[in-house]
Amino acid sequence: MKRLSIFIVGLLLPLLLWSQGWSSNYGGVMLQGFYWDSYNDSKWTNLESQADELSKYFDIIWVPFSGRCVNLDNTDPGKISMGYNPKYWFNHNSSFGTEAELRSMIQAYKRRGTIIMEDVVLNHKEGINSWCDFAEESWNGNDIKWTLADICQNDDGGNTRANGFLVSGKDDEGDDFSGLRDLDHTSANVQHNIKLFLDYLLNDLGYGGFRYDMVKGFAGRYVGKYNAESQAKFSVGEYWDGDYNRVKGWIDSTSIAPGADGKIQSAAFDFPLQIGMKHAFNESAFTTLSNKGLAGDKDQGMNRYSVTFVDNHDTFREHAHKIYNNILAANAYILALPGTPCVFLQHWLWYKEELKKMIMARKVAGITNQSVISKEETKGNATIITVSGKSGQIRAIIGYAEGVDLEGFTAISTGTPQNPNYAFYLSNDCVDAYNYAMSIEKNGNEGSTEDPLLTYDAKASTVYFENVGRWDEVYVYAWDAQDNKYDELWPGKLLTEKVGKSPRGYDVYKWTYAGSKTTNPSMIIFNNNDKGNKTADLSFKNGGYYDHQGLRDEEPIAVNAVLERNFTAGQRSTICLPFNLTSDEVSRIDGTLYEFKEEANGVLVFDVVNELKAYEPYVFVANQTGKSFEIFKDKTWMKGNPITVTKGSFSFKGTMTRLALRPLANTKYYAYNAADGQFSKAGSKYGITVKPSVCYFYSKDGSEAKIMELENGITNQIAIEKMVNENDDNAPLYNLSGQQVTKHYKGIVIQNGRKRINN
Repeated sequence: MKRLSIFIVGLLLPLLLWSQGWSSNYGGVMLQGFYWDSYNDSKWTNLESQADELSKYFDIIWVPFSGRCVNLDNTDPGKISMGYNPKYWFNHNSSFGTEAELRSMIQAYKRRGTIIMEDVVLNHKEGINSWCDFAEESWNGNDIKWTLADICQNDDGGNTRANGFLVSGKDDEGDDFSGLRDLDHTSANVQHNIKLFLDYLLNDLGYGGFRYDMVKGFAGRYVGKYNAESQAKFSVGEYWDGDYNRVKGWIDSTSIAPGADGKIQSAAFDFPLQIGMKHAFNESAFTTLSNKGLAGDKDQGMNRYSVTFVDNHDTFREHAHKIYNNILAANAYILALPGTPCVFLQHWLWYKEELKKMIMARKVAGITNQSVISKEETKGNATIITVSGKSGQIRAIIGYAEGVDLEGFTAISTGTPQNPNYAFYLSNDCVDAYNYAMSIEKNGNEGSTEDPLLTYDAKASTVYFENVGRWDEVYVYAWDAQDNKYDELWPGKLLTEKVGKSPRGYDVYKWTYAGSKTTNPSMIIFNNNDKGNKTADLSFKNGGYYDHQGLRDEEPIAVNAVLERNFTAGQRSTICLPFNLTSDEVSRIDGTLYEFKEEANGVLVFDVVNELKAYEPYVFVANQTGKSFEIFKDKTWMKGNPITVTKGSFSFKGTMTRLALRPLANTKYYAYNAADGQFSKAGSKYGITVKPSVCYFYSKDGSEAKIMELENGITNQIAIEKMVNENDDNAPLYNLSGQQVTKHYKGIVIQNGRKRINN
């Protein structure tokens, strides 16, 4: 049986061989998180509220240009913008929310392993009040200024000059965009400003990649230059053209920029594939799917740079360009093909449940942007493709067909009554992994890292401050509702304790109140000792993470709740802790730790262990009732994710989040009931809820757990009853030793998780 840790790394956080432009053998899936006029569905706060769900299925989420595009209050319905008329590059209060909400959303996904991709509009720009008065801005000590020499001299077909604006840049090297000013990318000043802008997007706002708008408007070598300088790991260009050679030519042109070293610097949307798909799906002509666009080109390696899609915000709103028929079948097609599929938000909202199944099946099979179409045939009015991934295969039937060889495959999605024209299959060797993946939350890589997790003691007043403004000194001033001061009079307490760097590279300071007050402050201000820098009056949040703009949630900050956990003397408990304990530290615990050593015929055997490793699962038996681990309140918590320990047919794993476990297919789950320490099996009706820092067992081959044995050979410590949390009169009976008995057994028995006398 393969270790689950291998599966999770490969499935939930695709291994990225970082390169410029797009990674080789990349197994991620994208979501276009907006459509035209999606001001509510694409609000930053709305997207953030879906982070747990979306991050499980999508590795990249492409959002609209987030810079300010209007002059007046964004709540004015006549003053909203989708972002394609950019006025400001460094002010990100947009029609989708405030900059603080944007930053919070980006970090919420970043913590879950999903990057947010910015829609970068570099072809054109809009003036503040007139055609050419571009906004002058500043960032990180740099001024961003513009002149008429930064605008193409033949802009707007010559109308810009004809209206009295003596623009003097070079002639446009690409398509002219009527209505807004086309930037001259040969200009050193334009290139300088763009370099600062992309640096700001990646290293200040925290974006993970770029979607370049309208790249037909300027030469592809500039995208290559900008990406090489910014070190963008993900870049995709909108080169709207159905001609394969033209799109390939644009991709190749990104490699000739200075600093690109002859390496391609960007992927492109697969318009040749989408335009070819349009007739096949709109007309239900499923046997005409011979044009695979960039996604089908493994010989020249273009499949690596193919971002496939069914529709986007532009094609969807124009009938002549959209795929309006057999939409789920079209999505099934791109989710089976090589390339990196990008799901359109409207389709996700309409067909979420079926798309979830197909996306997860693709991930479990290990289909990547460079996978191979191992078999293709037409039968009846259908095209059948089989694509081989790292772990298994996907077989997709697009259209209607009879007599298709499906031996060795299991149906994952066969459509809806309104969209029945496809079937999506997963090879049988991946089905158990698929069932497990659908049942759990996204956890990313297993194990701990050396980076400390910011924590705080709930009994103390603690905050963190990220010094984004690079103040030479940082002071904190706090007070309560009665205006009582904490620590110091204005400007407050000088912060000296640095806990490291933030993901954006700024110093993070920690303040813990050390005085005699027993309640938290009500308000707090961070300042630079009257040197012109201070925050607003901010509400105090214990454990809060702040920067110069206010309270944020960039870092995962966890209260030391595990240290407050009460353990009952003599009762088995499971633990998963975010720090290591040496043998000396373990000897200080008033109790015994056990690790999972082997499994045989449902007997789970545990042995005593004298060291504890972060994020590994253990059984703990306390000698006395109390807070056994409170003595480690000063331990540094490490970042990481729970580790899976697999022995025989069973795996043992902890969780740092709250999980609701239910059996799926052959996967069965077991956990302890914290109230009475009884070992219970998750039923399909009620399931089991597992709390943070607690562990659970599972088997993926249908094996049943019978007993748990602590310390091999010491039978008087055999753990107890197997219990099923379902009300079933036909459920099996067990005696108090955990042995299954017949219905004629006399005495105390356990059935449906309850003890009773069987007469």
